[in-house]
Amino acid sequence: MKRFFPHLFFAVIFAMLFAGNADAQTCLVVSPSGSGSHTGADWNNALTGLPSTLVRGTVYYLADGNYGQYHFSSASGTGWVEVRKAQSYDNCTSTGWNTSTMGSSQAIFTRSNSATALSITIDQVIINGNGQPSVSASMPGGAGCGGGPSDATNVAAGPVTPSDCGIRAISQCTSTSNNSCDAIINMSGSADNVKLLYMEWFGNGNPNSEQYPVRMQVANDNSATRLIEHVYQHSFGANIIYTFGHRQVDHSYFWGNQILPSTGNHGQYSYDGYLSPIVGLTEFNNVYRDIQGTAVWGIEDGPQVASDIYLYNNFIISTSPRESWMTLGINNGTLSCLNGSTCSNVYYVNNTHVNTWGARIVPSYQDSGTTTSNFNIQNNLWYNMINSGGPITKPNGTESNNSFLNSGTGICFSGSSDVCTQTSANPFTNSANFDYTLASDAADWNNRMTLGSPYNMDAAGDAFTSDRGAYQFGTTTTQVNPPTGLTAVVN
Repeated sequence: MKRFFPHLFFAVIFAMLFAGNADAQTCLVVSPSGSGSHTGADWNNALTGLPSTLVRGTVYYLADGNYGQYHFSSASGTGWVEVRKAQSYDNCTSTGWNTSTMGSSQAIFTRSNSATALSITIDQVIINGNGQPSVSASMPGGAGCGGGPSDATNVAAGPVTPSDCGIRAISQCTSTSNNSCDAIINMSGSADNVKLLYMEWFGNGNPNSEQYPVRMQVANDNSATRLIEHVYQHSFGANIIYTFGHRQVDHSYFWGNQILPSTGNHGQYSYDGYLSPIVGLTEFNNVYRDIQGTAVWGIEDGPQVASDIYLYNNFIISTSPRESWMTLGINNGTLSCLNGSTCSNVYYVNNTHVNTWGARIVPSYQDSGTTTSNFNIQNNLWYNMINSGGPITKPNGTESNNSFLNSGTGICFSGSSDVCTQTSANPFTNSANFDYTLASDAADWNNRMTLGSPYNMDAAGDAFTSDRGAYQFGTTTTQVNPPTGLTAVVN
């Protein structure tokens, strides 16, 4: 029996996550206009916006409202500093608290034509919307925050429950010139350790002006913590995440990057390039919906070297019928290693693909000069691929136990125990409403390779026994347990 040996990346990340919150000893409260003596001691005396210099070991609780732009540039003391959305169940102090006016909506940071919404140039920063995991039919696996889009057919629509995406970073940049609206969130300088939790990211959708809305342009420190968790992103331009370093992304929902071929911008969900090496890129239990361009994950432009890439229990889906702004599809593979890059120790496991389309829609298109090794593609499910095909370069490694259903004849691998059929039943409970739990335990998708942790649990937290894709048939819930270690602090 072949087993994967789990890496230590998850344990390190979550140990650091818990430690970061354990450091906090006090809290202060903040509102856009402030109140009383503006000491931050209680809601009758709230600070007026975030101070320019923060105090480490302190949690700053934000009331509802508009905060403009903020630059995390100065912090005194030691430990982590956290900005947290105040909620009815966690608000620092009850003195002066009013849920209806302070904890029923969002704290909003805005990217204008001239300034980034959230800029981070210091280390050990937590931005925490402080929401609760919610499940709806359009949120497979409990991904995202706020219960899903309020309109499943409108990429610009916000979450059903905005307060659960407690902090919103939004672009109101109207410029159309190239790259002029980049960086809704920008990490640079010393911002190695950053956690972005329970946030909504909303772009301007302009494929020319908004190439890289979330930038992680920090020196590559592979011992750092870069955590994105329970985020709902929608309506972005060409790319979504631009990073130089490793990261963990989980339980998040990414919907839509809009590209016009005439702009010449190469879109994708994430672009990793130029600065080497990257060790540790882990993404699981996420939704990548209506992503188009070069790839979903792009490892590009040598001498880029990336290793320890773990992509599992994810949903890569396209709206059917397609949105009018979807023009390109995925051209170089869901995970592409391009232009002289190196990808090694890759695990692409238990992912579900529905209606995705383009020239190449399986992981790792490998061009001249690109190197791949120990590239494992197992227990994935592809259903109803659209206009897909073209040459596929099989990466060096293990490929087996994948299902390609009703997806044409040009994309199927030929590994051990693969299923390639054009006459399969729809495997899902209600795909029209984005419910991708399995409707049955059928032969086309129930012969999985037995794998060790973390690949032995499905996107709902239930044990895999037989099925491919992100769900085991008969899963008891579509809810993933919320992260621990994010409890309130007291004075």
